[in-house]
Amino acid sequence: MKTFLIGIILGLFGAFAVALAFGLQWPAWVMFIAWVSYYIFVKH
Repeated sequence: MKTFLIGIILGLFGAFAVALAFGLQWPAWVMFIAWVSYYIFVKH
């Protein structure tokens, strides 16, 4: 159940990121690079 909830939360964050990029008229790769950088450089 915990994995399912994490999946739902990450999906919501992804949907928010796409909506934000669309609203600010940013290219999709900007959000992709930000997301990858977060997972590479932030310690979990």
